[in-house]
Amino acid sequence: MKKITRTCALSLFTIPLLLSACEKKAQTKEWYTNHKEERLARIEDCKTDAEKMITLDCRNAFEANVDIMAFGKKGDTGQSIDITKGFNLPKKENTNKDKEPDK
Repeated sequence: MKKITRTCALSLFTIPLLLSACEKKAQTKEWYTNHKEERLARIEDCKTDAEKMITLDCRNAFEANVDIMAFGKKGDTGQSIDITKGFNLPKKENTNKDKEPDK
């Protein structure tokens, strides 16, 4: 009886340890923010398998990519997109004052 109990206890500790050793450690979102090639490679790899899409590693890669696209990279001196282009132009005078409006 002691032998069976000892074997069960040993397997309860050994199996999770072996399974956790097989799992690849997920990189952080900050790491993916600073490593462009690895981030893009991970995103492409994650797109090929739906099971990978839900892993922490893939989520961190996607979130880092979204943050960079939305807010830019910290310390990046690149230019932001000008979304106000054309709004500050002087208004043109209406040259169609004598014409009737379309019906």
